[in-house]
Amino acid sequence: FFLMIRRPPRSTQSRSSAASDVYKRQNQSESLQIIRIDNKVYHFEHFKCSKCNDVIGGGECFVGQNGYLCKACVHIPTCIVCQQSIQEKHFNLGADSYHKKCFKCTQCKEVIESGEYYTPKGQGVLCTTCYNGSQKKCSGCKLVLGQNAYSALDQAWHAECFKCAKCQEVISKYIPHENKPFHSKCLEEILNLTCGFCHKPIKFEEDFLSLIHI
Repeated sequence: FFLMIRRPPRSTQSRSSAASDVYKRQNQSESLQIIRIDNKVYHFEHFKCSKCNDVIGGGECFVGQNGYLCKACVHIPTCIVCQQSIQEKHFNLGADSYHKKCFKCTQCKEVIESGEYYTPKGQGVLCTTCYNGSQKKCSGCKLVLGQNAYSALDQAWHAECFKCAKCQEVISKYIPHENKPFHSKCLEEILNLTCGFCHKPIKFEEDFLSLIHI
């Protein structure tokens, strides 16, 4: 007589799981003394866990890297969201595991399928769309600032995007005019101011405001 253990469709486990396939006993008759599995045959008492060496017999077992494992020796992660065991490909975030269908953006609640996500402090897990929408953007290039952020003219900038409005050179010091930054010489050329008493051109001695890192 044979104790037949049917193999279900193969599922892909994550690296954190010790097994990739699950087998369950079909018949629990005590008269069956032989195990047939994966085209191999074992005495009932010789079908053992490759880790603890306990007899698996006709009980539930798993396929590990070095042989079969009993249920006690395999780690099956639990989804942090639905609290159900995970036996297929899944996401790991720190010490937490998620079913693919449970790994969702905290803001829009959509499943994050691309594998690209962000975890800004205090905002949970965000998809790319929600992350970009929630972050400050550079007033120059319109891209997300990140940590390279500076403040000037009540706006936020990348340092390399803060340029003189006339000559377009990158500047760190500036003179504001009409809510735009200028080199002192560039602003002199634009305004072309003349003293009403001496009739000499009015010069700006230096650029007197600086970018502030935020």
